[in-house]
Amino acid sequence: MNGKVESMKVNKEELVKRASAILGRDVTHESIMKTVESLVEMLEKEKAAADERQFAAIK
Repeated sequence: MNGKVESMKVNKEELVKRASAILGRDVTHESIMKTVESLVEMLEKEKAAADERQFAAIK
């Protein structure tokens, strides 16, 4: 796994280029990271809600 993390750091410029090409506009590494953080928060909330529903169903 460490190799994957290391390669992600090395390819930051490539990530920005690809994201810009896909979206058809200039993006920054910071904007990509903010989007990732937002997605993680959304997934964590969805998981917490699903866990709560599952716990309620067990009761």
